[in-house]
Amino acid sequence: MIKVCAIQFKANQRKHKEALQEIETLCQSACALADLVVLPEMACTNYLFDSFEDALPYAQPANGEIFEKLSPIAVRFESVIVIGFIEKAINEELETILYNSALILMIDGTFICYRKRLLFDADTTWARPGNLPYPIFKIKNQKVTVGICMDLNDDEFTSFCRDNKINIIAFPTNWLDQNYDIRPYWYYRLSYPALLVAANTYGKERSTTFRGYSTIMYHQMVLAEMGYAGNGMIFYEMPNLRSSLKDMKNSIRGETLIYDQHHCESCAHGTCEIHDDIDDGSDQ
Repeated sequence: MIKVCAIQFKANQRKHKEALQEIETLCQSACALADLVVLPEMACTNYLFDSFEDALPYAQPANGEIFEKLSPIAVRFESVIVIGFIEKAINEELETILYNSALILMIDGTFICYRKRLLFDADTTWARPGNLPYPIFKIKNQKVTVGICMDLNDDEFTSFCRDNKINIIAFPTNWLDQNYDIRPYWYYRLSYPALLVAANTYGKERSTTFRGYSTIMYHQMVLAEMGYAGNGMIFYEMPNLRSSLKDMKNSIRGETLIYDQHHCESCAHGTCEIHDDIDDGSDQ
């Protein structure tokens, strides 16, 4: 069994130190119950920055304050934490550059840093596209990776998940409110039966509104969700994946907003070869 958690959170007007204090408290509660805890993209700050100079005061290196505050929690509870942040780095020309990144805090006190590769328009005013590979790490023999928000629109990312038989996708996001349920689009884009742990922010920033509805979903099924607004956390305890897939084949699924003929009809009739080929990690 593996238990996952998504934390929905909104930082308070770029008061990043106060936000980190709140996140520290939330992580202590979440990590006591879950093996994987996912927080939103740029969790300690707001999302919209006008320029590199505007974002720079809120940036930190991968081994900065977020690591110092949250890594001991990951170690203490043996829970992996994934949190979005503004990363400050130095390139080969000794220039300071910024990335929209995710910090992956491991249970042994180490970390992995992943940098968002497919930038949204609002990112381009201050951030460089990521230059690191998609990470792969294991939690209880389950293969886990991280994608940040727009990465889910990148065919390279979705192909990577399928080719590497990823079991769980940690998904820090600041997804906009487009006035409709975005989850059908997420599983349409992924088109792969992995557990998606999506941690979003919510509410207005300037004239932009963020969607909320942080979600844990397995392919087409929403397993846990938050509402539009409010800080909080959702959990899901995932049994053996292969057993879950067999159970799904025994019950007809209802129609969805986006009807994927292969993954609905074939699964309903128990003839889905893609699902049968999923590696649940039990023999690794």
